[in-house]
Amino acid sequence: MKSIVIYIHGFASGPGLKAELMKNAFPNSEIIAPQLTGHVVDDLVTLKKLVFQYAKHNSQIHIVGTSLGGFYTLCIAASNLVEFHMGNPPKFYVINPSFSPHETLLKYKDKEVPNYKSGPDILLIDSDFTELKIERNYMVKNFPGGIDLNVFIGTQDEVLVFDEFLVFLEMVPGLMTNMHYSEQNHRFANIDSVIKSLRLNGVS
Repeated sequence: MKSIVIYIHGFASGPGLKAELMKNAFPNSEIIAPQLTGHVVDDLVTLKKLVFQYAKHNSQIHIVGTSLGGFYTLCIAASNLVEFHMGNPPKFYVINPSFSPHETLLKYKDKEVPNYKSGPDILLIDSDFTELKIERNYMVKNFPGGIDLNVFIGTQDEVLVFDEFLVFLEMVPGLMTNMHYSEQNHRFANIDSVIKSLRLNGVS
């Protein structure tokens, strides 16, 4: 069975080196790494359409998200899109995930933020924060147990604090969580542990 890896980058970023490393590591798999706009509504629509599209194929889907992309990954895990992948649910991987981006991104509200990978600048407005809060509340209330969730935490992360997220994971009944810690900062540049987990889950 062919593996499909969907990589979701973080805020004001792009697929970049992580996507290239995965493409080099897994020549027999399809690596999909969309460039997102930075606007929550548009990006979640794009990502959910993408997952739904590939869920129709006879493939094993792996969804990998970092920082804000990790939040989007958690939202997808909590959505009913998982149900469309009959008998073969996606596997999820989150790297230094944002858990409450409606709070942590407030410092960027109404400011033009450079998109360091693709441009143009990103301007977060009230509707973005409203949507982030709605998605976060839905995800917390509906997060499923019984899924395969791999969590990668950089112990030197200078941007996010993970205490609330880790408590949340412990409260989800039946959740199969594989925890990985390494001495890395928020960028989590060394993804060897992620590649190893993907390989253990059949990606080649």
